This record gives sequence, C-alpha cells and structure tokens, in this order.
Amino acid sequence: MINYSEQFSQLIQQYIEYKRSLGYAYPTDYVRRIKRMGEFLTKNYFYSEITLSKEMVLEFVKKRNNEANSTICNRCSIIRGFAIFLKQQLGYENIYILPNEYIPKDISPFIPYIFSKEQINLLIDIIDNYKYGSKHLNKCKIYSALIRLLYSSGLRISEALSLKISDLDFTNNIIHVSATKNNTSRIVCMSNSLSKVIQSYIYDSKLQASDWLFPSPYGGHYSQD
Repeated sequence: MINYSEQFSQLIQQYIEYKRSLGYAYPTDYVRRIKRMGEFLTKNYFYSEITLSKEMVLEFVKKRNNEANSTICNRCSIIRGFAIFLKQQLGYENIYILPNEYIPKDISPFIPYIFSKEQINLLIDIIDNYKYGSKHLNKCKIYSALIRLLYSSGLRISEALSLKISDLDFTNNIIHVSATKNNTSRIVCMSNSLSKVIQSYIYDSKLQASDWLFPSPYGGHYSQD
C-alpha cells in the first residue's frame, strides 16, 4: 500500500504551486480547504496507486446537515480542480472528474438595486458636505475622491485603496491596476471629469508621485475598514 497521507500531501502542494503560477492568489483560507480535502481522502480511502474514484469524489461533495449550496459548490470546485490537475497535468489515469451537472446551483437571494441619477447625485452631494470625525478625512476630501473613483471606474475597493499616484496616467487618462483579485494587471480608463477630480484631490492633499493615492496618517494606505 502507498503512503496516501504523504503522497497526497505532495500532490496537493504541487497543485497549489501550479495554480499560483497561473496567477491565482490561493490565500491561506483556500489552501486550508484544499488540505482538508486531502485529509478526508487519506483518512477514508486506501489504494495501491494514486486514485480519485467516483465513489471518493461523490462522498466528499455530498451534502451535510444544514449546508448551504455555496458550501457544497466550494467543495465541488476544489476537488474538480484537483482532479483535472492530476489527470491533465500529471497524467494519472484513475481519476474521476466531477461533471458540471453534479454541482448544485448556488442561487443567491441578492437582488440588485439600480440607483437613479437623482439618487447618485444626492449621494455624492451628501458625501461632499458630510463632516467626518477625522480632521484628516475632512481636510483631504478622501471620501469625495474615493467614491467618485469607485463609481466611475468600477474598481474594487481593495484595488482603489492600493493605488499609488504613479499608477495614474493623466496624459492618457488611464489607471494601471496591479493589486487585482487574481494577481493580474489591467488598465482602466478615466473620464475627463474623474481625471480632473483626482488631480484636484492630489493637489489639495499635497501628495507626491511616490505616495499612496489614499494615504493613512498612520502609515501605508487606508484599509477597507
């Protein structure tokens, strides 16, 4: 019998390194879920060769008590990705790849709310005139610039807060975004009006090219909180 615990541990580590090489972040929490999959497989199954049978896969992804579909989808995604890696990248043959139809639909109760132009204008007007508790926020009008940037560009909050002045090209009105969800870079266009707002904010805040766009008075940039 092979030492499943040791071999699966090595294969899982290879898988994580492979996905990261493709640009996937794979943070600690996601890595922990992948390793829990390995623990489940090594605890419950023993074969004479590396195998990922249909029985193993379906047992791993089956619904537990009071589980939401999103939790099951997460397990399905993890073991399906691992199976594809074993079969297509490493060449193992006795590998069952979970078909898409086995994955439950994760139906979100979220219903989008579409703001009218009047509501957007009201929101921005309130932000521009709100008296924040922090003198630094009030003085530099950080929220006024940040909300306009998010609204006009579609950036994630983490991406906007991670920007430096040097990431903004006001000649061509583009933003170079590198702190993305999947560790890939992209270019985002700025409208002329957004460009003027951000340039005015930078001037009023006396920021330099090497500074964060939204610097915290305590060092670094502001957090999402």
